[in-house]
Amino acid sequence: MRKVVKEVPGYELHDEVNSPAGHHTKQGWRSDAIRSGPFIFVGALGTRPHTHELGDTVEEECRIIFEHFKVALEVHGATMEDIVQLTMYFTNRERDWQYLEKVRREYFPKDPPVSVGVGVTDLAYGGAVEISAIAVAPDV
Repeated sequence: MRKVVKEVPGYELHDEVNSPAGHHTKQGWRSDAIRSGPFIFVGALGTRPHTHELGDTVEEECRIIFEHFKVALEVHGATMEDIVQLTMYFTNRERDWQYLEKVRREYFPKDPPVSVGVGVTDLAYGGAVEISAIAVAPDV
């Protein structure tokens, strides 16, 4: 299996060294979505495309993350229904789980993916939630 990296609109792959003039760089050097065989790996903070500013609320951060996943999966030929696993990182799980759970149920109304929640002390940009996902693309 080969690794396939495609740019996700609004989340172009740049670092501080290779960034075009005036483009807001991400923190660190990483890809937003990678496909290897039928597997698609994606991860995101709740930052808005192009500005990379956090959502105004934890609920908005969660929505931004799942909308990013929708776009990233589409680029690789998959949908949200193809997500099989979520790993969710929280700076305050007790406070913020309710918001993630509300949004997650909207995006996965049936047959939700296997999910794990992990408490952490800090996330980039001061985010409250960060999520990574694994999807299995449909046969083509």
